[in-house]
Amino acid sequence: MPTGSRITKKPTLISIGDMDTKITIYERNQKAPLNTKYRLNLQKIDDVWTMWEVVAGVQIFDGTNLLGTATDIFTMYYIEKIAKKVDCGTVFIEYDNSLYKVLQVKPTDKKNKVFMQLFCIEQGKADQKTGVNIL
Repeated sequence: MPTGSRITKKPTLISIGDMDTKITIYERNQKAPLNTKYRLNLQKIDDVWTMWEVVAGVQIFDGTNLLGTATDIFTMYYIEKIAKKVDCGTVFIEYDNSLYKVLQVKPTDKKNKVFMQLFCIEQGKADQKTGVNIL
């Protein structure tokens, strides 16, 4: 009878070399509309380096409601200002002339808070970011 030890997979650690995608993070500027159409006005927070991965549709829930299906995950260093903006639709990402709406922000390690993941859905072209409908 063969004897041996069980082979386990080591956890994947994120390193600085994995963050090869530069993105711009925006916050939604909530002001009263000047006309009857409510448009999206964005205020720049920061330019950061991230690790970008495309996923096959991760469904994001807020309690019992479905917020949306995330198609992209951006992993970056933990920034407390962004982590506190957990409300759906208040944080947006611009990358490769596309605009992504952040559905959920999750720290990868709740104890140390070194990295966080932004679960996003593509919203449209970035050159139209001042005129994108938020609904």
